[in-house]
Amino acid sequence: MTSEHLIPLLDFCKNHKVEDTFIRELQDMGLIQVVSVHQSYYIEQDTLPRLEQIVRFNKDLHINVEGVDVILRLLDEMQQVKDEMKVLQKRLRLYEDF
Repeated sequence: MTSEHLIPLLDFCKNHKVEDTFIRELQDMGLIQVVSVHQSYYIEQDTLPRLEQIVRFNKDLHINVEGVDVILRLLDEMQQVKDEMKVLQKRLRLYEDF
């Protein structure tokens, strides 16, 4: 991972008005990954949309970290079911065409 794909943790916290302890709590729970480079902490650019979603759940909806964890797991499961449904629909169309 190159440094151009890393966002300084302190910059993210300042821009989104969250404490770095909140981000570390998310990391401890396995919800996000924080990268350490030369004793500085960074967030991978790919993680940004999920982290922003977590911050919105927490700040706007006042959902605690444990609740956010549950919501994210459910959203991931829903996406897996949707993906599986698409595969099954494609298979079904193959049989319908006969």
